Amino acid sequence: MRLAGSSETYSDRASVEGNLTPYARYFRLGQSMLGYVTEDGQQTALWTPTLDADPWQAILDPAQAAQVRSAVEILDRRQAPAFVLLPIAVTVPPAEGKTP
Repeated sequence: MRLAGSSETYSDRASVEGNLTPYARYFRLGQSMLGYVTEDGQQTALWTPTLDADPWQAILDPAQAAQVRSAVEILDRRQAPAFVLLPIAVTVPPAEGKTP
């Protein structure tokens, strides 16, 4: 139960388009949500593991990007606790003996 409800933030370099590696503030919520926002606030992404694509999916919608920034600020205690709405990707592994 503790792992499902735990959260943290940390700083690291982000892998973004063109192999640029700006510093970003990452957040983890439980075992189901991982994301980041770059220090300049221009790029946000969420980890959505899929079998056929890059697991880091850029957030292009400004409203969703604002929610990611809010999540980081709440966990860094720079913003009061509030509800944030973040998309969660659910992946279903292929059935045994079948290929995707």
